[in-house]
Amino acid sequence: MSINDVRRMIMPENNTLIKNSLFNVIYKVLNVIFLFVTSMYISRILLADGIGAIAAAQNSVKYFTYFAALGIPTYGIKKIAEKSKEKDTTSKTFSELFIINAISTTFCLVAYYMMFLPISGNCSDLYFVTGFSILLNYINVDWFYQGMEQYKYIMLRNTLVKFGSLILIVVCVRSRKDFVLYALILALTVGANNFFNIIHIWKLTSFTIKELCFKQHLKPIFVLLGASVAVEVYTLADVSLLDLFHSEENIGYYSNAFKCVSVLRTVIVAVCAVFLPRLSNYYASGRMEEFKELIKKGIGILFFLTVPVAVGVILLSDYFIVLMFGFAFEPAGSTLAILSVSIISVAISNFVGSQVLITIGSETIMLKSTIIGAIANICLNCALLLPLKQDGVAIASVVTELFVSIYQTRYIIKNKLFSINKNEIISIIAASLIMSFIVICLKVCIHNSIFCLSLSVCIGALAYGGVALMMKNESALLLISAVKKQIKK
Repeated sequence: MSINDVRRMIMPENNTLIKNSLFNVIYKVLNVIFLFVTSMYISRILLADGIGAIAAAQNSVKYFTYFAALGIPTYGIKKIAEKSKEKDTTSKTFSELFIINAISTTFCLVAYYMMFLPISGNCSDLYFVTGFSILLNYINVDWFYQGMEQYKYIMLRNTLVKFGSLILIVVCVRSRKDFVLYALILALTVGANNFFNIIHIWKLTSFTIKELCFKQHLKPIFVLLGASVAVEVYTLADVSLLDLFHSEENIGYYSNAFKCVSVLRTVIVAVCAVFLPRLSNYYASGRMEEFKELIKKGIGILFFLTVPVAVGVILLSDYFIVLMFGFAFEPAGSTLAILSVSIISVAISNFVGSQVLITIGSETIMLKSTIIGAIANICLNCALLLPLKQDGVAIASVVTELFVSIYQTRYIIKNKLFSINKNEIISIIAASLIMSFIVICLKVCIHNSIFCLSLSVCIGALAYGGVALMMKNESALLLISAVKKQIKK
């Protein structure tokens, strides 16, 4: 790749995309900081069984929130992005999706409280409070802001809400008895975000009941719901099965390990998460070369960023778990190492499935891959759960995510929307091997875990980036050029 190629990829039309990526990364990083700070504090107060109890309750609620949301959080971004320059059409689309969401939320809210409150026993208060997440889905319109590419607003709103939530947690949650209060604060945090959204949204659009057509949305929404449910079968089922066959302590180990992996991949995915509106725009207007170029850029960047993070977490998982959550969570170290492999596969499948396949109208491929993945996950869990506990669940999850990622990527390669760049892969593998060697040497020579972890992250990242640049990795060159361009401004 020449320097002119890099410049062409960051020309004026892509400046907004770069800024949106930057705002989205800041937004996700702030989420990570909030989650890590609160987790470090809460894990030492509630311990593994307290964390496990909350995770089990939240896990039950998530089944209902996904049904309540249908496929609107993803479908809504696509539809709003397609109509963003047509005010009347945008208003009509927003109103149609808002009403559909309200109807589904009503059914799910009633179903949840009818099903869980009678059987929740001593945890009835906890299940009652966590159910607020379903109630708050009535005003969940984040999809509208993402479709309109309002990432600066999302970042600023999130910063304000998270800061207030952090203060409430530190002030109010002081002992193991406060676990219900902690769950309430988490629910109210979501509510505050949604509340600000619904107040601010009338500056961007309006609500109408004239000439609405709901039928056009139903098929794609329910296809995406099917894909969403299939994915959740093998993500939420992990905690459900641990709750059924093992203790809340095991749920606590798995929950915190999964939390670490989840936030790391969320930050990385944020770099390309803003591509969906632009992909939809390119595809709708027939600009296929630019569409394919953006796919190539997105997958390349994700692979370049996820591989070193996954390798680093595998090598440093024991240090990381103890530093974050204390020695009480030491058994989660191996679980974190296993789950870290999914950082790569989930990032790729998230981009290919939730952005590319949805844009080209191939939601059924996404649905098919996730259904097969869900079946495979349940079978693997049945075989591995009892002997390996939370580690068995982690292995099942990783294998499933890997299958889904390969299946979806193979589809876009087959349809000539993407081709594998062997030189990119070779440079990433070479850089990762050198980084691994350095980290292993540091672990052998340095016995202070905090110092070793800090030094490994810094030197390892520099070594990886340096080797990638020396080997002229396209994604590395693109990221460096984009950063330089923003700094000059």
